[in-house]
Amino acid sequence: PKGATVRDFAYLFGAETGNTCVGATVNGEKKKPKDPLPDGALVILKKDKNLDANKQLLNEVTTSDSKNMIFSYLRQKEQQKIEKKARIQLERQAEEYHFTFQESDLKKTAAQLGYQNVSDLLTDLGKRKISCNRILHTMHPEIKSSLYQRTLNLFQKWTERPKTAPILGLKASDRFTLATCCHPVVGEAIVAIRQKKKTYAIHRRDCSNLSKYKKYPNKWVAVEWNLSENNHNPHPARLKIIWETGPTTMGEVLTFLNAQKADVRHMNTLEQNDSETEMIVDLQVRNAKHLETVCTLLKQQPKIIAVKKESGT
Repeated sequence: PKGATVRDFAYLFGAETGNTCVGATVNGEKKKPKDPLPDGALVILKKDKNLDANKQLLNEVTTSDSKNMIFSYLRQKEQQKIEKKARIQLERQAEEYHFTFQESDLKKTAAQLGYQNVSDLLTDLGKRKISCNRILHTMHPEIKSSLYQRTLNLFQKWTERPKTAPILGLKASDRFTLATCCHPVVGEAIVAIRQKKKTYAIHRRDCSNLSKYKKYPNKWVAVEWNLSENNHNPHPARLKIIWETGPTTMGEVLTFLNAQKADVRHMNTLEQNDSETEMIVDLQVRNAKHLETVCTLLKQQPKIIAVKKESGT
């Protein structure tokens, strides 16, 4: 077509040729990839196999076919990046459970979870629409069931603390910390592991690190969050918030949360583009009802796109 460039011509021979084109000799003259071609020219393309496509190439083409090939290649490249990162994440989590898996295991698990293929499963994992634990527990149900069975068998009989205590099952004089390996949040099933006299670490019941305590039954204590409305002690909670990208939006969200008496302890950006910003926000709330109220009111804010309660990991 009129106005087509050297790179447009290169894309006629496929994405690999178009992506790696560094110029051409046109009727004996050296031309750059973005230079237009005259009618009836003799063209000798030059390539560099070490080059790869990027968005800048869109400035060097004029035809819709070339642009579609670039967009398609970039989407495929991003997809491969997401899948690779998700696969590494899944393999690391599997190592903590002391097992490895094959591609056939992934295919079977994907089907059990309702996915058409492994690619779709890994994509959802990369986008945090499904967790590593859910995939691995589906692949090997005994991981979860045996861990829960061990905790149930090893639990000590406990006496409920006063209703204003943040965690039920420990004595009023006991001290506790929240385990950094699993970051338990309000409402999740938890267990206390005795560290030293009157000091405990609170873990999620499906925390993989609990396996190293299975030989020490005297260290296990059954506990649970005190979700009573009368309990005003701070509880940890985690939200995934998606808002409209803008210079003042974060400040408005923080001001709103402060007004709701939800103490923001940490924020982490997961993804951001010109239109949306996706954040993980760690809060301290009074109880489950307080958290629900915060979520409901937050969703009503004009710049908020979505709010979702997350697990601690």
